[in-house]
Amino acid sequence: MEEGVTIAKVPDWLTLKPEMMAHLIREHDKIGRTLTEEETVTLLRSLGFEIAEPM
Repeated sequence: MEEGVTIAKVPDWLTLKPEMMAHLIREHDKIGRTLTEEETVTLLRSLGFEIAEPM
């Protein structure tokens, strides 16, 4: 992966953890484009990360 490439859009309320990055990079490489905010949240939730929007 090239340095400086945007792999995923992340909602302002979501704090990424280092263990999430490998999954986001893999998905970005698979689909060949930047993930949308919705795709990022959906992917991380499907992998078992607890992600809840603030109330």
